[in-house]
Amino acid sequence: MATALLPLRLLQLGAESTAGTAVPATKKVVGKAGVKPIIEWDREDFPRGVRTQTDEITAVMRGSEITVEGDLTYEQLQWPLHSGLQTVDAVGAGPYVYTHGLVTAPTLKAFTAEFVVEDGSTKHYQREFAYCLTRQFQISIVRNQMAKLAWTMFGRAEQTSTVTGSLAAIVSARVPSNLFKLYIDDSWSNLGSTQKVATLREATLTVPTGIEPEHTLDGRTDYDFVQPMFQRSVPTLTMTMLHNADTATEVGNWRTGTKRFVRLIADNGAAAAAHRVIQIDVALRLISWDFGDDAGQETVTANWENIYDAAGAKALEIAVTSGQATIV
Repeated sequence: MATALLPLRLLQLGAESTAGTAVPATKKVVGKAGVKPIIEWDREDFPRGVRTQTDEITAVMRGSEITVEGDLTYEQLQWPLHSGLQTVDAVGAGPYVYTHGLVTAPTLKAFTAEFVVEDGSTKHYQREFAYCLTRQFQISIVRNQMAKLAWTMFGRAEQTSTVTGSLAAIVSARVPSNLFKLYIDDSWSNLGSTQKVATLREATLTVPTGIEPEHTLDGRTDYDFVQPMFQRSVPTLTMTMLHNADTATEVGNWRTGTKRFVRLIADNGAAAAAHRVIQIDVALRLISWDFGDDAGQETVTANWENIYDAAGAKALEIAVTSGQATIV
């Protein structure tokens, strides 16, 4: 009997018209994907005259978790952003600009996920999951490497499914880390004014969306969640920088607790419809830092926490320019 092959593992997504109502997938996801079906069991183990454990168990909750790791692209980034942050959809004839923000009660786009594990002839695992939303996403950039994207979604209980066939992967362009630029300014209104050159070596933005499944007593025979709930979200940004005058300034701002505004932007510089941009704007406070070294150069690894800025009335905003008129 053949063993399932990792290269044949498949995750496909489709955008739901009505959240929680499953739809056929429309695009393949490019990356290393995993699925964890969840069942919580209650074991009835009252005394009954035996010393061993009884076999009486009943499911009390079901759900699922989906993870994806891959290269950062202008197009696939839309999936965790649409399902984890408030989104202003693009208009016009392209290139298309989508703006995503961290707000109190976002309107989200839910996805149906199809997942397959097979050996080339037999599908050993073939299931679908409705109402998939993003719990956390992470963007990592390291000099001289491709930028990376990882995200985690939760969804409803697994269902028997026949995977949608003959789908293409979404047409996407990978983002080299060296394309990113760093700006640090003192307000939202000035953000993008002051580029910090010859400074940034690597950075990791981690965004826990604060979105979790809400389980209420609604007679669902699958025992899964009814709707999402919104909890506190505190994104973080870790940056490793050369220890120069600009970095020394930020260490000084740490001593005074001064609020800072950071922009990380990758712009491919192309014209017209080929123009692609990822722009990450975030209000931050530096909470800790450490000395380090890289190839004999003094570095500082700085750990920042996202904060809400009342003057700008926002905390984090990510704008993506891509060739997608729709997200799937």
